Amino acid sequence: MERSSRGAWLSWLGVAWLLGVFIASIVDYHRGIDAAGVLVAFVGQLGVAIAWTLYRPLPLWIPAGWGLILLSGYVGLLITIPGGFDVTWSLVGLVPVGLLMILTAILEMDRSPELTH
Repeated sequence: MERSSRGAWLSWLGVAWLLGVFIASIVDYHRGIDAAGVLVAFVGQLGVAIAWTLYRPLPLWIPAGWGLILLSGYVGLLITIPGGFDVTWSLVGLVPVGLLMILTAILEMDRSPELTH
């Protein structure tokens, strides 16, 4: 059973968001770790978007797990970088896309009776 292309579109939206945040983090350069974290997230999100575009019945644990990785990546940056909580480029980039990927996996769940019984 093939899923809709909504998940692929939302994952490409995450790619565009992370690319914009990466460019903004380079223009307004304060902490190099933020730019590096957003760049790594961009590359991973690009991989998820390409996989979702080419392989339509993508297992939903992949985008949901990637969303959790993005959220935990931000928490890891928050813990290890001195200075405490502050609005950083990693917060602006990783948290919304992580939540978007988890929400996308929830929205793309197939609730057909063939799979639930």
